[in-house]
Amino acid sequence: MRVALIAAVAGSLFSITSGMASAAPTTTTEPLERPLSSTEIRFADRPDIVDAEPISVDAWSPLENTTGVRVYFLSGTPACYGVRAVTVETADSVTIELQSGMLPEATTRMCTAKAVLGATDIALDAPVGDRQVLTRY
Repeated sequence: MRVALIAAVAGSLFSITSGMASAAPTTTTEPLERPLSSTEIRFADRPDIVDAEPISVDAWSPLENTTGVRVYFLSGTPACYGVRAVTVETADSVTIELQSGMLPEATTRMCTAKAVLGATDIALDAPVGDRQVLTRY
């Protein structure tokens, strides 16, 4: 009897917490600024990715000699996965939402479950200057 009751309570708790995870609100954070690096695998912005989901940006760097930033993140391999950046600029902040998804040409093939440290460059309308860089996921 106790085992059945414990199993029922655990099952109810699992279904409640599972529902809460899917309804989680969007989170805005301030990633770390770091020196510009080119050792990461570069991803081009791909507006055609499939099943896109927000991912977190770990850090960012201002680009040299241009108006933009490079953001750093974890992703799947670029043979199967791509990223898309959505940016909102205000006078006080630059907010970046980075999304990751499957490349359309990779949806019918097997992909490895290997994580890579990736980077993508994002053009801005104006230099970052004193504005705060934020990420939403």
